[in-house]
Amino acid sequence: MATSMLSPPNLLSLAAPSPSSSSSTLYFKPATHLSQPFSLKLVPSKRNRRPFAVAAEEAAVTTSVDPKSEGARRLYVGNIPRTVTNDELKNIVEEHGAVEKAEVMYDKYSGRSRRFAFVTMKTVEDANAVVEKLNGTEIGGREVKVNITEKPLSTVDTSFLQAEESNFVDSPHKVYVGNLAKTVTSDTLKTFFSEKGKVLSAKVSRVPGTSKSSGYGFVSFSSDEDVEAAILSFNNADFFFAKFIEHITLYQKTSYTETVASLWLSLRLQLLGAFIISFIALMAVVGSHRSLPINFGTPGLVGLALSYAAPIVSLLGSFLTSFTETEKEMVSVERALQYMDIPQEEQGGCLNVNPDWPNLGVIEFQNVTLKYMPSLAPAICNLSFTIAGGTQVGIIGRTGAGKSSVLNALFRLTPIYSGSILVDGMDIKNVPVRELRTHLAIVPQSPFLFNGSLRENLDPFKMSDDLKIWDALEKCHVKEEVEEAGGLDILVKEGGISFSVGQRQLLCLARALLKSSKVLCLDECTANVDIQTASLLHTTISSKCKGMTVITIAHRISTAEQGNPKVLLNDESSLFSSFVKASSM
Repeated sequence: MATSMLSPPNLLSLAAPSPSSSSSTLYFKPATHLSQPFSLKLVPSKRNRRPFAVAAEEAAVTTSVDPKSEGARRLYVGNIPRTVTNDELKNIVEEHGAVEKAEVMYDKYSGRSRRFAFVTMKTVEDANAVVEKLNGTEIGGREVKVNITEKPLSTVDTSFLQAEESNFVDSPHKVYVGNLAKTVTSDTLKTFFSEKGKVLSAKVSRVPGTSKSSGYGFVSFSSDEDVEAAILSFNNADFFFAKFIEHITLYQKTSYTETVASLWLSLRLQLLGAFIISFIALMAVVGSHRSLPINFGTPGLVGLALSYAAPIVSLLGSFLTSFTETEKEMVSVERALQYMDIPQEEQGGCLNVNPDWPNLGVIEFQNVTLKYMPSLAPAICNLSFTIAGGTQVGIIGRTGAGKSSVLNALFRLTPIYSGSILVDGMDIKNVPVRELRTHLAIVPQSPFLFNGSLRENLDPFKMSDDLKIWDALEKCHVKEEVEEAGGLDILVKEGGISFSVGQRQLLCLARALLKSSKVLCLDECTANVDIQTASLLHTTISSKCKGMTVITIAHRISTAEQGNPKVLLNDESSLFSSFVKASSM
């Protein structure tokens, strides 16, 4: 849902980061002369997802992509019908230029088309001609989008990127700016928003390892008033007010329905009570005649009957209220019963391990197959490998390739379907789960800190003294920040919001080092941190984890690279060498 003017004043967004949201989005188009000030105006967008857009004059943008490379001849074709095949797409594109190959992307599970494809042209001129003639046209009733894909730079000087990260001030009055053009820089963003209020700093997010913009950025202001002025300057007040009215209207509709139902029930109860009292009064009058069989006897009995009939309305109302409240609260009971029905994690294991196990750190997978559900395809299928003790190994692959599943199997978070896993020659299925996880260390992708003191977060079982904790913090280059924050007794808020994401990762690494385990697992721990923090993590792991078996889960080779495997790198037929070339390190 879009962040409206009802959001907390310390964090207002100009756009929601989710591409499926219906928020207002601001984006820049490249300007003709970057040295000249932007000429900006607000224009309405045709799509509900982007009610407003910031338009500017178009300009020629230089690119460092080699015109002869495949990246300059490769086209992205989006929003195509699901029925279009490779041959049909190739025939359509060949009307505007020579096609080398066309490939429609399909979902690997369902086999359905993902409604986009990549087409490689034979020349750059053909690629430009297809973009000019085919972009915006209709295929099968759908308006297709055609663009030239961009290839990441082979070598990138990241010094200026690190300078951007270090100069950025993470203020609580921070604004998210989405859908930026690739040519917008941090200085351009800061200059533009400086006209709206006092800007502390601004940065454009980059694709890790490259200078390519991710298409969004952040601007830190000095106060809530500057944030509000920045939003109001884009004439978005009317949009947010309209969204506010829309939500209020929806709330009033439901409240009106509830009120009408309550009044209807109250009227029915009042009528029921009036009918009972009228019936008693009528019977008392009729029964006063001695000739009739109905007789209340004395006036006292009539008064007693009326006194019992009068509060029947309130009694029925209380009964119905209690009934509905009981029915509503039964949802909590149903949820508790659902938790009770969850199968318990297997705690099996008959072996008692030594306190110093594992002392070598040798990990061996033997024909391991893992399924998250019996009806699903295997996440890991017949996997076998051996990691020597004291080595640093990287597991690299695309999303969904099964990288994290290796750690799930190692920590027995998910039972393996077949095969065995040995740590120092001991089958982990014979080791109690609690003992197994106690002797292995992990730094997760999303760092987790719970509510409590920092000492309790780093050493929850009180196994280390303060000197050892400070030594671990110094190894992870976070000792000074902890000292400035107040030491080990400072209160860490829920989720660790007292620290930045990078500091939380370093604290989790310090917690893992305090376990003194021979095996350390890193599950994409640099995915959510900046380049400077990622470099700091790599330095710490390389220098302070010598002699440990380190397993690094990553998407890029540059993230998992810990040594210098010259033999594999020089062997052009090896998979490692092909990975290095494909990743454009």
